[in-house]
Amino acid sequence: MTAALTADAGTETDKPPKSTSAIVWMTAFVMLLALLLLRSSQLYDEVASQVLMTEEAQALDDPAMGTLATSIGFYLGLTISMLATALYFSLASVIETRMFPRLVRSAGRVRLGFLGATAVTVTVPVQLVSWLLAQESPKDQWLFYAFILAAGLTIPLLFRKQWQSLGSRKVRIIFGTSLLIASVSVLL
Repeated sequence: MTAALTADAGTETDKPPKSTSAIVWMTAFVMLLALLLLRSSQLYDEVASQVLMTEEAQALDDPAMGTLATSIGFYLGLTISMLATALYFSLASVIETRMFPRLVRSAGRVRLGFLGATAVTVTVPVQLVSWLLAQESPKDQWLFYAFILAAGLTIPLLFRKQWQSLGSRKVRIIFGTSLLIASVSVLL
């Protein structure tokens, strides 16, 4: 019985490390939700200006209906945004696990894969800066796009130890995938 346990324990060490820990994904998700909620008054005003500019809203006799439409639009947008973020994080996690299982760094039981690092870096800080600078949309600034490009191209360098022995084709795939994941964040 102990031989079987020892054999099983040996195969555990032979397996490649798993992708980014669930706690990292959940923490990033909760941070994004908190930042969006902190920005809610700022974002609500943007939604209100968009909703109240429509012909339908101007045709309403009761201003309370316009407020209701704005509230529904705001909370629906928040929900869709968080669902899109969950799908984005899931996509990054699946690609990381399936294609790049060895590009992981760990500290204790917490693991951070390079696509996890990319996805979190291009989402959380952007929302944080938008909140701190009271910007309605970071996409209005060219620095946002420069940050996305820089993050997509530099985060794989943090994992160089894991990929430095790979061929140049695989390294180009690593950098391309990181840049792709970073670029997809623009759609969020």
